[in-house]
Amino acid sequence: MKYIIILVVCFFIFLITSLILVYKTYKEVKTNKSNKRIIGFNIILVSLLIFIMCILFFSSTYNYSYQKSTVLIDQGKYREAIDFAEKALAIRDKAGKLSKLLDKTYFGVPLFFYSERLVRMTLANNYKRLKEYQKANNEYLAIVSINSNDFDAIAGVAECYFLMRNMDMAKHYYQKLITIQLDIKDYAYYFEMGRAYFVLEDYENAIRYLIKSRELGMEKEMVNRLLEICYKKINHNERNKQ
Repeated sequence: MKYIIILVVCFFIFLITSLILVYKTYKEVKTNKSNKRIIGFNIILVSLLIFIMCILFFSSTYNYSYQKSTVLIDQGKYREAIDFAEKALAIRDKAGKLSKLLDKTYFGVPLFFYSERLVRMTLANNYKRLKEYQKANNEYLAIVSINSNDFDAIAGVAECYFLMRNMDMAKHYYQKLITIQLDIKDYAYYFEMGRAYFVLEDYENAIRYLIKSRELGMEKEMVNRLLEICYKKINHNERNKQ
């Protein structure tokens, strides 16, 4: 929040400076004491300040909108959180090519504090909480279009297709998921891999990953439910072979 306040303060400083320069230039022209060089310099400086103000305006409103959405999520107000996250994306769209400039880090701080991926992931997860799986899927797919190997986004796409009972597409994305290797592997990684193998009907690998996720702290009830189905499927398949 303090960074947003700093951006707003900077915006007003540049605004006041621009107004002072414009007023000085106007007085010089009006009193015929104008120096073409000084006027030209003032015009360039004012233009630059206006450009900087536009950047600060987009940056502060974008950051505030996303930050507000996270506050609303903590309060359980998912619909309102979606509205603010969508507003942040709309600001990014309006910024156009400026958004690439705003994503860059200056003096260790990016002007857009939150990446497009983070905003879309927040939107997708909220839609999923509200069981609006198609909208959630659209956001996950947008992230995949940015990074085709984004593990969390691909897992989200696969899960949404699974929940929408589109098993062919779910298997397609789960098949893609199991080819991705992560450097940091936490319980969420092992759970998603276990669920992927479960949907792909590779129950032995599913069990291996699910047990690992449980050992690392994944919610036991959810894991045990899938493990129970895996063991039943394996027993059923073995009986059919006999």
